[in-house]
Amino acid sequence: MASERSTLPQRDSNGPGACFRIWKSAHSYGSYLGEISSAPENLINRDFHAVAPNEKWLTDITEFQIPAGKVYLSPMIDCFDGLVISWTIGTRTDPDLVNTIACLGGTLGYAM
Repeated sequence: MASERSTLPQRDSNGPGACFRIWKSAHSYGSYLGEISSAPENLINRDFHAVAPNEKWLTDITEFQIPAGKVYLSPMIDCFDGLVISWTIGTRTDPDLVNTIACLGGTLGYAM
């Protein structure tokens, strides 16, 4: 295949003592598509403590590698006591992963 050959070491034929060089393919992969929207306002300011329950909720996405592939966990955590309010698991990191958990939190009767 041409794509495999382009990354194999090739002998530099510039005479005695020639060395090997790695030839890179002309096309490289880049996943960055640019800024989609402006960054949201920083409401937390790294103050992860709350004086009352349901005042601040945080979420993050954690990747786990299992034999079947990658799985992503997104828990919703209350900053008051550190308890998990709800969580969702998915096989892709897309907005639905976090939006689903936000909807679950709202249906549990907590103020959002």
